Amino acid sequence: MTLPIPAQALRELEHRLQSRLAGEARFDPYTRVMYANDGSIHEAEPLGVVFPRNADDLCAVVETAAELSIPLLPRGAGTSLAGQTVGAALVVDCSRHLNRVLAIDREARTADVEPGVVGAGLNRAAGAYGLMFGPDPASLDRATFGGMIGNNATGLHSIRYGMTADHLLALDAVLSDGSPVRFEAQSEESAQLKAKANTLEGRVYAEALRLRGEYAADIEKDWPRTWRRASGYSLNYLTGFTPSRPPAWYDPALAYPPMAGFNLAPVLAGSEGTLALTRSARVRLVPKPKASVLVVLPFTATADACEMVPELLRLQPAAIELLPGALINRANLVPAYARRMTFANGDEEALLVAEFTGDTPAEALAAAAPLAGRGRVLSSPEAQADLWAVRRGGMGIIMNVPGDLKPLDFIEDVSVPVERLAEYVRAMDALLAGYGTSGVWYAHASAGCLHFRPMLDLKTERGLANLRGIATDAADLTASLRGSFSGEHGDGLSRSEFLDRIFGPRLMEAFGGLKRAFDPAGLLNPGKKLATPGTGVDRDLRHTPSFETIPLKTVFSFRREGGFAQAADGCVGAGVCRQDEGVMCPSYQATRDEMHLTRGRANALRAAMSGRLPPGALTSPQMHQVLDLCLECKGCKGECPTGVDLARIKSEFLNFYQAEHGVSPRSRLFGEIATVSRWVRPVAGLANWFNRLPPTRWLLARLLQVAPQRTLPPFQSQTFTRRLRAGKRLAAAGQPVVLFVDTFTEYNHPALGQAAVRVLEAAGCQ
Repeated sequence: MTLPIPAQALRELEHRLQSRLAGEARFDPYTRVMYANDGSIHEAEPLGVVFPRNADDLCAVVETAAELSIPLLPRGAGTSLAGQTVGAALVVDCSRHLNRVLAIDREARTADVEPGVVGAGLNRAAGAYGLMFGPDPASLDRATFGGMIGNNATGLHSIRYGMTADHLLALDAVLSDGSPVRFEAQSEESAQLKAKANTLEGRVYAEALRLRGEYAADIEKDWPRTWRRASGYSLNYLTGFTPSRPPAWYDPALAYPPMAGFNLAPVLAGSEGTLALTRSARVRLVPKPKASVLVVLPFTATADACEMVPELLRLQPAAIELLPGALINRANLVPAYARRMTFANGDEEALLVAEFTGDTPAEALAAAAPLAGRGRVLSSPEAQADLWAVRRGGMGIIMNVPGDLKPLDFIEDVSVPVERLAEYVRAMDALLAGYGTSGVWYAHASAGCLHFRPMLDLKTERGLANLRGIATDAADLTASLRGSFSGEHGDGLSRSEFLDRIFGPRLMEAFGGLKRAFDPAGLLNPGKKLATPGTGVDRDLRHTPSFETIPLKTVFSFRREGGFAQAADGCVGAGVCRQDEGVMCPSYQATRDEMHLTRGRANALRAAMSGRLPPGALTSPQMHQVLDLCLECKGCKGECPTGVDLARIKSEFLNFYQAEHGVSPRSRLFGEIATVSRWVRPVAGLANWFNRLPPTRWLLARLLQVAPQRTLPPFQSQTFTRRLRAGKRLAAAGQPVVLFVDTFTEYNHPALGQAAVRVLEAAGCQ
């Protein structure tokens, strides 16, 4: 990792940021541990977290860090699977404020977005014009454009729309010295002229032109033989070389890769924040398909399914996805997904899902006709939405395994030429068998990119040794097949050290030249893309053989999870709780603060129980603040792919907290609200008048922390039960029904209960 930063430099950094920014910077230990994890196996506590409010803030952050030699780490949704967004650096979180869609040009089919814009959010806005952003990673409902650019993201429709680099037209960025720059298509003469400037931008252009000239032949000779690539730097977008192309590329009139003039914007795609920070981006939009049909094909073996992919590609589908039997079985254990499992019988070893599109449903069905007799056809939008929802939750669902033996994501993203996919699957299965373990295959069969997670226990020495051994052997296997070690998830801490095996010494030399030109001091996301001493697949891990948690005696058993600590540790960092839709984490949807997210709360609890936070942190007031806005709505229990039940976790936490600090007056009052309401009923009118007085609201705010804007529920002198007994009953001899009446219906809103009774009796219930 990076060298230790002097405490004086950190204090000076905090002071300067507070005086220069419209946004906020936090350096407290609780914020730092909440940003110490992403969706990977890695963990590293940052120096602090800054939330720039505008583009000027972003420049000021980079300039200040450069002046003090502080490393920076840009971060969007923090869903990275290779450790790209963790490290001992100042995290720059653009998702909270820099999240506007700046413009959509319907005629030009382009959109201008800030780095914090979520992919699904742009698609909702562009959908009004019949347009969308083509690359669609499974995390599209939470992945931000800054992260998608950093990872060169793509998704299940990559054979039609390629990767993010293929649609990145222009990039407004901040260079490592804090200077703003715009990268866009320009003439050769313009690029040569910029290269002569005595500025950091000038040195970047000069080096890019040099690399293009000196390494073009090496790129053609040593580049992975697949277009589906997120490993290394995107130098092939300087030369226009591609070893192959998406087999169902959406626009025959548009060359692949789609290049116009000299443009460094796509070169930055996949650079993981190691070259520059994104201020805004102009991206290409594509027409939204009008109709689609899915064909689900069952197989008894994963390799057999892979053998069929080249044949299916000749039919020009929009996507071909592999769904393993393990994903189907585990999805049935998660309430939010179990009700969507209408497309599988449950006894398949693997499913291939082929999607066909058209301008009309009939046209889509006609395209799928050659497969109609070989699998299940899903033509309704509802059935298709069910399948894609399960597929997009795949990573979290597969991780939903109790115990310490987990399917881990450190080689999960290899991409090979599609005709060698079955060969890769069989070779990797044999490799894993040699280590006494196995894994689960799924994802983008159409592009030769399968996600694969070996089962390992990193809390054992054997598991830790196997981690390095498997990663090394997988890199060698990938190189032998001329594949890319990452097809979309990037290199990060897990894969950067192995890139020399994939690209060879000449291209690694070129990568180093590009990095030095953009970031001479090496301050931008150090250790990613070009490994630095102290980094590697088996360093900075969330779990190691020395991982321990403090013993706790709980009221709930947490039997399935294996204990309270394991219940919090069940969060794998996928960030599904960050989405704008659904029930999960309404407090985050209102605040956009990681602290009010299931993931942030779980990270804080794990840090307290494992000793990353000071002793006593578990029952500290700061931890209470982290958990306080959890509404215990149970949304996470139903919607989190790994089934983290934060409502139950919070209840247990409150038991610990109140055992040490006592029960607050507010909790005592509202915990006994039924008794209080019963006492107040005889003087309900007087109580309601008193509660409306401004001094009363002031007292409630001071004594009970009830917001003065809130109005308390009105008390009623006649309860629901009394009104029911006094009212006339309809004669009903139908099905007996029991109506359970809560405190607020009984004492505060009896009219609601009466309305429920009228509805039930009108329906013939007794």
